[in-house]
Amino acid sequence: MAANMIVGIGLLLASIYIGRELGNAYRRRERFYLDIVNFCALLESEIGLFQNKLLDILERSIAHKDFNVVLLEVKLGLSERNQIDNVELVCRLESLKFLNSSEQEHLIEFLCGLGRLDVAEQIIWIRRHRQAYEQKLNECRSENKAKGGMCLKMGVIAGCLGFILVI
Repeated sequence: MAANMIVGIGLLLASIYIGRELGNAYRRRERFYLDIVNFCALLESEIGLFQNKLLDILERSIAHKDFNVVLLEVKLGLSERNQIDNVELVCRLESLKFLNSSEQEHLIEFLCGLGRLDVAEQIIWIRRHRQAYEQKLNECRSENKAKGGMCLKMGVIAGCLGFILVI
C-alpha cells in the first residue's frame, strides 16, 4: 500500500511537471517575440533619432534569456568580425526549439540585414520587420492564453487520474 502511494505521488508530480513545462514553452515563445518587438523599437529610435551605431545599440540592449543568446551572438560577430555570422546565428537559433525553420530564417534575414542600408532605408527595414513581429507576438499571446494554462491543468488532471488508478 505504501509503495502504491509513493508511485502514485511520483506519477502525480511527474505529470504536473510535464504539464508545467509544456505551458512554459508557450510563455517562452511569447516572451521571445516581445523582446524582438522591444528590440526593434529600440533600434528604430536609436538609429532614426540619434543615428547611433549598431554595435553601441547592441551593447545597451537588454533582453531575457532566449533572445539575449541571439543578441550576444550578433554582438560577438560585429565586434570580432565586423559582420554577423550566419552559421553561428543559425546554430544559436536551432537551440531555441520553440521557433520553426521559417521563423528562424525570418529572424536571420532581419538580423543580417542590420547595418547594411542607409539610415532611411534601415528605418523602413526595421519597421517592416517590427510589424511582422508584432503580428507574431499577438498570435503567441492568444496561443499562450488558450494553450499555456491548459497544459498545466491537463498535467494535474492526468496526474490525479494516474494517482487514483495506482492506489
